[in-house]
Amino acid sequence: MSTQLHDKISPTALFVAFLRTFSDIPFSSEIALACNAKKVATQFFGGLLDKTLWVAPIIEQRYKSVDALLQQCGYSQILELAAGVSPRGLIWGQASGMRYLMTDLAEMIADNRRILGSILSDRAGTNLSWLPLNVVNAEDFDSTETILGNGPVAVVSEGLLPYLDLTEKGRVVKNVHRFLSRHGGIWITPDVTSAERMRAILQMDPETSGLLGMISGPTGRNMAEYAWPSFDAAQECFEGAGFKVTRHLQHELVPSIVSTSQVPCDPDRVQSILSRQQVWMMQA
Repeated sequence: MSTQLHDKISPTALFVAFLRTFSDIPFSSEIALACNAKKVATQFFGGLLDKTLWVAPIIEQRYKSVDALLQQCGYSQILELAAGVSPRGLIWGQASGMRYLMTDLAEMIADNRRILGSILSDRAGTNLSWLPLNVVNAEDFDSTETILGNGPVAVVSEGLLPYLDLTEKGRVVKNVHRFLSRHGGIWITPDVTSAERMRAILQMDPETSGLLGMISGPTGRNMAEYAWPSFDAAQECFEGAGFKVTRHLQHELVPSIVSTSQVPCDPDRVQSILSRQQVWMMQA
């Protein structure tokens, strides 16, 4: 898929940035303000924005589950793919001895650097770097060698894979495995979903169908169609590329979610979704 088509996904990153403002994730409010996230989200969803706010707890748990595994692995180098305007680089880049590389498509990473740079301007030095990278292009990963040093790397992708079809997913899996085969390390992602899981959520929560429809129109990306047929099929894809897979339930890694009380939602229905969400860790 071309970069031009990938660029259509970028406004959804600002929607996610807006949803993070209902959480206690550091820098979320500053980032949302700096990139006019609420305005972009309102333009994207129109008068239906309020009907999407129930997704905020899912976004919060997803983010925190990734961070929990990053804490466990204890690596000093992190490569974030399709970073959008994630606050993770701001947070982890402040840690002594840490090297954090944020990547995304060229236009998005330029915006990321401008937005996060404005927040960092009055702070001490950071170990955060930026690099344009298209995850489906193997050669783009080679450019990371100019920034990352020797030793293991934790690769993070949050919110990327659902927008890619199965062929593109397969390319990303091979590209990340090739990268980690050189460096050592792990890949952490909460992005693995299956067609059967999507059907179960849609049956349980009709609002999800409407939300997916609102996203698929402008982005040209159908997340329901692009899901793996099953979790076993997804695992076979990763293992076929040479990964060892460990699957975790997100809620077992995340002690608290605050946005459930900050947005209009059915707590029981949201909790039912949260209790089934997974985050995967792959080792080459």
